[in-house]
Amino acid sequence: MDTNFLCNFYKGFAKDSNTLSEDQLNSLVKTLTSNWMKYFLKYDPAKTLEKTEIPVLALFGKNDLQVPSQKNSQIIRESLAKAENNNVKVIELDKLNHLFQESTTGLPNEYSEIEQTISPKF
Repeated sequence: MDTNFLCNFYKGFAKDSNTLSEDQLNSLVKTLTSNWMKYFLKYDPAKTLEKTEIPVLALFGKNDLQVPSQKNSQIIRESLAKAENNNVKVIELDKLNHLFQESTTGLPNEYSEIEQTISPKF
């Protein structure tokens, strides 16, 4: 996991991007050391995709900082090619964040500031 990504991601939740409150820091530590997070960080979906033979539609927001579209869409394409799955459509949607909202930065602190629940582009 890219440490810069984690820093930027969690800074987005803090009002002051240079510091986190003690509660925020404790919550962050609890989250990052949880069994679920350990599993999540070790899990490699490419191995499952390499065995996937059913139709696949993968949608990405180009402003998604949690699941970067360019890197992940390529992995999906390559993994499904190993499964010889040709029934695949991968779409990267301009200016959409992780929640498929139209966004400027894609930072998590922007989520609650956007009135749109989900973009019609999605």
